[in-house]
Amino acid sequence: MKQPLLLAVLIFLCSLTTHAQKMRKTEWESGMLDKGEKIGVWEYYAYTRDGRQVITQKYDHSAKKLLFFRDFDDVPTPCKAQLGNGPGCT
Repeated sequence: MKQPLLLAVLIFLCSLTTHAQKMRKTEWESGMLDKGEKIGVWEYYAYTRDGRQVITQKYDHSAKKLLFFRDFDDVPTPCKAQLGNGPGCT
């Protein structure tokens, strides 16, 4: 009884290693790689001021299409005054 189950598990594990695709997950992104190229939907992350990791973007690299974007830049960036107080500077 145990031998057929063990054989099935071994075949399944071997089939996983034959694919050229692999999952990549870092602190800033996650998705699938195929021969070193990003494929499928990737998620990109950032951190909020209270330290939570949030998804800021989902991009389908196969279709070359932006699926989701979160603009959460709620921290004002200081503007250095330029000659004539350019746009955004007061």
